[in-house]
Amino acid sequence: NNGRFWRESTFDGILGIDQGGTAANTIGEARKNLTETRTVLVDDDVIAVDCSEASKFEVTLEGTGREIELTNDVDGQRIEILIKQDDVGARTITVWPTGIRWAGGVAPTLTEEHWDIVVLLRESAGVYLGFVAKNFY
Repeated sequence: NNGRFWRESTFDGILGIDQGGTAANTIGEARKNLTETRTVLVDDDVIAVDCSEASKFEVTLEGTGREIELTNDVDGQRIEILIKQDDVGARTITVWPTGIRWAGGVAPTLTEEHWDIVVLLRESAGVYLGFVAKNFY
């Protein structure tokens, strides 16, 4: 077998995993997860992110020193937050959920005048992998 292992299997449909970790067994259910629109969050001192409503969010920061608070997230969930700056810019998020293991080991500093995308992958309760794509015009 030249060190290769082959296994035959049959499957009578398309299977994917939806946002809550449940099997999605139709093309429509799987496609819905790929085209989900962003849920607009309210900017406040504490920005509440209810992960049972969606997995993709956006917020326009209008103040500094904000906190992100996640609720109802589940193991395996991917949480994406598009962070926009208002016309003033240089807005900050200073408190992130505890337990984030940031790429590079440090929480991100947001771009002062443009947009950033923060992605959190929940590994287990209180454990996330986090990274940021920065400086979108």
